[in-house]
Amino acid sequence: AEMVNKLAENQAKVIGLEVLFTNAEINPGLEVISGLKADYAARTNPVRVRSKDATAVAVAAAAAKAKTGAEQEFVNVLNEKENQLDNDTKLENEVAFAQNVVLPMYFAEGTPAGKVDKQIPEAVEKNFIANVKSDGNVTPTSDFTAPLDRYAKVSKAIGQINLTPASDGVQRAVPLVMDFNGRLFPS
Repeated sequence: AEMVNKLAENQAKVIGLEVLFTNAEINPGLEVISGLKADYAARTNPVRVRSKDATAVAVAAAAAKAKTGAEQEFVNVLNEKENQLDNDTKLENEVAFAQNVVLPMYFAEGTPAGKVDKQIPEAVEKNFIANVKSDGNVTPTSDFTAPLDRYAKVSKAIGQINLTPASDGVQRAVPLVMDFNGRLFPS
């Protein structure tokens, strides 16, 4: 996230990331802070009033809003620590801020047996080449691994990053497009 920010601040024309961001970060510290926030909120909210008396409901609502300075400061500290640990949100915010980040997507190469019935995420859909169908001479694919939707939605574009070695195992070329269900996806 910091590197995306630095590149954006220095006016990079395009920022291409080559790491597949396919899963949310597992951060035990973030989970603990989020749990503390939820527990604290549950313990500091007053008991719900089961009354039709408007005055009792108003008093309960006012009590729910009233927090001492120390209570509010504790909530602020929890929010600050949560923000420090939430790397997924940091990256999402920096990709959105930069407005020029291209994310990678991987395709499983191979000819599928029939049409693949996998839903293409909306944020990925816009990256397929419009109004052009494969002529059958493009590298066929049977599956794909898309970036997390939260990143895909704020990125400028998504491109495939497949490497297809020659029969001797040496990488001499990179496919410019991949064929998924007769539709073309660029690199």
